[in-house]
Amino acid sequence: MGAKQTSISAKQTRIGVVVSSLHEACQSLMWNGIFRAAKAKDIEIFTFVATSQDRVDSLDLHIQIVKDFVQRTRLDGLILFTGTIAEFLDARRLEQFYSDFLSLPTVSVSYDIPHVPSIIPDNTTGVIDMVDHFVGMHGYKRIVFVKGPSGHSEAEERFAAYKQGLIKNGIAYDPRLVCEGTFTAKSGVSAVRYLFASAIHFDAVICVNDEAALGVISELKKRHRHIPIDVAVAGFDDITDAAFILPALTTVRQPLFQMGATALDTVMDQIEGRYPPSVRVMPAHPVYRRSCGCFPSAIRNSSPPSEPYPEPVTSELVLERMVKKVGNVLGLNLKDVAQADGSIAQSIGQILAVFESSVHQPESSHPFLNSLDKYLFRVEGLSGNVDSLQMVLLELSSYLGTFNEDFQVLSNGGNLLQQAQVLLREYKLREAQTRNMEEAAFGLRIRETSQKIITTFDLNRLKYTILEDFPEININVFVFALYDTPFRITKEKWRFPDTSKLVVGFNRHINVQDDGSEPLLFDTQELIPQKLRSDKSGAYIFMPLFFKNEQFGYVVFDYVDDQPFFMYEELRLHIGSSLKSSMMMHDLKIQSMVDELTGLYNRRGFVELSRKMIDSARRAGGKLLVFFADLDGLKRINDVYGHDEGDAAISGAASVLTDTFRSKDIIARIGGDEFTVILHVGDMLEPESKIMLRLREKLDDFNAFSGRPFTLSMSVGSSYFEPTGTRSLDDILKEADNRMLAKKRKRYSL
Repeated sequence: MGAKQTSISAKQTRIGVVVSSLHEACQSLMWNGIFRAAKAKDIEIFTFVATSQDRVDSLDLHIQIVKDFVQRTRLDGLILFTGTIAEFLDARRLEQFYSDFLSLPTVSVSYDIPHVPSIIPDNTTGVIDMVDHFVGMHGYKRIVFVKGPSGHSEAEERFAAYKQGLIKNGIAYDPRLVCEGTFTAKSGVSAVRYLFASAIHFDAVICVNDEAALGVISELKKRHRHIPIDVAVAGFDDITDAAFILPALTTVRQPLFQMGATALDTVMDQIEGRYPPSVRVMPAHPVYRRSCGCFPSAIRNSSPPSEPYPEPVTSELVLERMVKKVGNVLGLNLKDVAQADGSIAQSIGQILAVFESSVHQPESSHPFLNSLDKYLFRVEGLSGNVDSLQMVLLELSSYLGTFNEDFQVLSNGGNLLQQAQVLLREYKLREAQTRNMEEAAFGLRIRETSQKIITTFDLNRLKYTILEDFPEININVFVFALYDTPFRITKEKWRFPDTSKLVVGFNRHINVQDDGSEPLLFDTQELIPQKLRSDKSGAYIFMPLFFKNEQFGYVVFDYVDDQPFFMYEELRLHIGSSLKSSMMMHDLKIQSMVDELTGLYNRRGFVELSRKMIDSARRAGGKLLVFFADLDGLKRINDVYGHDEGDAAISGAASVLTDTFRSKDIIARIGGDEFTVILHVGDMLEPESKIMLRLREKLDDFNAFSGRPFTLSMSVGSSYFEPTGTRSLDDILKEADNRMLAKKRKRYSL
């Protein structure tokens, strides 16, 4: 499986990842787990995206193409996002898809494949716990379940868990409260519409995944139902959007990032000769947020820590507790907190010292708030930075409660902590605004680039835009390759192309650029041509490139940390559309340059292409030879045999000329019965006389076998052309025409 490649080092491990869609929420989180783990181990990953670029919910157009590329690419191991691919393929087609890969170390994610190590979430416990919570904590009794695709293993497990949860809580199963669905927001919308149209009473909804839950929330809001007071909602997965919508979504947290990292570890175990378990079940736990009726943890945890301070209370003890709790929130041990850049522990100590002095003697210069601001600067960029300061403030509040001081001191401390909370809220707001501004600015650059691409109808202009703009949106390696012949995607016509041509490609890591002026042909199995490869491991995203059902080639992007996945989908979509537009424009241009009757170039086409041949001859050296030919007796053929036979004579002359000259020679019909040919003869390996002899032979063959009532003959004149000379092409054509006419006058005819 997979031909041996020479484009990467034999020591470099390359893992393939097959996804149905990289920008889909669950897959992107799992893929990030793979990416981070691979980066830490210097492993190259090559991701194959199998979805249609026009966002049709089907893999029919792509699945065989992607499969062929995976099979022919040099890979050491493979991770299949089988669970998401199973949404689009029935059981038989799914087995056909993955069965050909199993000779390679392979891991399946979110779907249990027999005899293949599989990483799956616990789809049962979390849903049962959610039903327990809905019933026991909030008292909901009429709980709807929005199902996933029928026959999908994960969807069926979650539905079964819902029914187990009802039984456990003594609630009778009511099939009217079960809504058929998919893993999409649309199915959540449809479920709510069905429930209202059927006048079914319900007080809560549990969905097979978060996307469906988002659809439920959207439709309930349109119907002016308050969530959770009127209807509670929960999902499954805990995608990024779940925590940021209003209300925040209660869900079962699937450890997506950890599943991806575990998948990489598991495939590496196989490569290195270890035997991982056949199935690894990852725990999934409920996360309770506002949509079920719970309030956020920030509110629940806003009271001071419950553990009292022992007597006597010392600053050293308070600092020790602060450092420990900050370390837990930031994911750092005590040593890291003490030795981190700028010493986080030192900043915490300064906060404590300034607080102790400020409660006794407040200052207008706000030293306490400045110390908090300095701490936030120290931990900027660390995950949990704001939460860690919240722990510091809670600890100070608890510490203030131990002061045996007068009312004014306690009032000063309370005021300081209140000001600190305002500062913290302001910081969180500014942090979110800054992040949104940066994302908006980057999104604008992506849209500007996309706009340039989609409004480009010329391939050279498209290449220029790619080379100019892609590095500005953090694309460091890019390949845009076309097959020699585009394919219309049907089972009968698709075949894997042996070679592809590089239209445009660059690699900023090794200072290589190729603008495609002379297309580089390379083995398609390489994916990235050798000249664009480097020894540095990376993460690459492969996407088939097509427009509707016409397959052109593919694109490859490198992935840089924290890039938005939608960018790659958008750029692929617009490149495909622009490419199709440029092809259509090229076809229209060719049609305007071609004679409809003969299929030869017309006068316009001859002039334009002749100029290019002259320029090429100037660079390469050598002479051009121009022939001017006139069809003899066309008026007589029209008068005697009719205009259909006259057209047949013109077409016959074109056929004779095409058979006589080479495909790279320019042959044109420039008038009713006039033809001209221009060719590069170099150092005269084939003189004019030899060409004329072949022309006579082709005319004789036509007259012998055409079955036409007329005899085809032509008068021909010729002239040599030195591209570096002073004479123009018009001068040479006129000379050849005059020589032809001279022959006619002497009644010289072929």
